[in-house]
Amino acid sequence: MVLPDGTKVWINSASELSYPLAFGKSIRKVELRGEAYFEVAHEKNRPFLVCTAHGDIKVLGTAFNLRAYNSAASNVTLINGSIQLTNKNKTTKQLIPGQKAEFDGHDMRISQANIEKEIAWQQGYFYFEHDRIQDIMEQLARWYDIHVIYQGPITKKTFGGSISRSVSLAEALR
Repeated sequence: MVLPDGTKVWINSASELSYPLAFGKSIRKVELRGEAYFEVAHEKNRPFLVCTAHGDIKVLGTAFNLRAYNSAASNVTLINGSIQLTNKNKTTKQLIPGQKAEFDGHDMRISQANIEKEIAWQQGYFYFEHDRIQDIMEQLARWYDIHVIYQGPITKKTFGGSISRSVSLAEALR
């Protein structure tokens, strides 16, 4: 979708984006629950602000992926440009391209990101690399709108690979 200022947003499954019909003169503010990829239109004097349950992302013009489902933590991966992350404790960090910040409202952890993995959903596929089965099934559950129930012990093995998001659930599980 394209927002009133020209910002492009791709919204992942089980996600909600709230925004006004027209942005104010001093700030462009949206709220996200879920995951979205943003290509923010550059406006030097009118910052773009994404509010989540765990903190806010302030942007002038950039591309980034933000995952802010109602889980224990959110994460933002900067593709290019610059963003400033402020958590609920008012702690602020600046990210540079290629970095990922995980934040839960209190703590922020910054690390190098695997860009391909972080934006795979926006490119039309699932990408797994050393992922636990619970994390894989969480993505599949959101995409295919299913509820996953585990029976017996859950393996500690990790898995990797990629698959198109256009395949059937049966094929994805295979």
